[in-house]
Amino acid sequence: MFDSGLQLQNTIADFILSGNVVFFNETILNDDPNVIYNPADSTFTFAQEGKYYVSWFVVTKTSLGTSGPSFAIVTNDTQPVYYTAGSGIKTGEISGFAILDVTAGLSFTLRNVTNGDVRLNDNVTVNAGLAVVNIGVAG
Repeated sequence: MFDSGLQLQNTIADFILSGNVVFFNETILNDDPNVIYNPADSTFTFAQEGKYYVSWFVVTKTSLGTSGPSFAIVTNDTQPVYYTAGSGIKTGEISGFAILDVTAGLSFTLRNVTNGDVRLNDNVTVNAGLAVVNIGVAG
C-alpha cells in the first residue's frame, strides 16, 4: 500500500504550552489504515512496519520563549528521536519533515519544543498541517 497516507490540519488558533502537542481538528485525507491518529492526545501510531515520509508546518503568531519558536516530531522510542525545525522570527511559518523507518507500534507527536509557550496564528485559515505518506517497505 505505497503512496497512501494521512493528512490533517488545525484550524483553531491554539495556545500551545512548552512541551505540549499540536492538535489537529480536520482530516483532509485518510487512506492508509496503518497510520492511526488519536485525536485525544494527538498521537500518530503505525500499525505495520514501513518507511514513511512525514511533512508538517505550523504558523505562529507569537512565541513567549527567549528564542524563536521550534516544533519537533518526537517519537516514542526508548530514547525519543526529535526531528526539529525552528525559526529565529517569532511570527510566521515553520515547516519540517522526516523520513521514518518504522516498526509496528512506533508512534510520534508534533510538539512545541520552544523554551516558552507559542500561540498559533489566528490571521490564517489553517494554523498547522501534517501529512504522513507511505513510501515503501522498511529496511
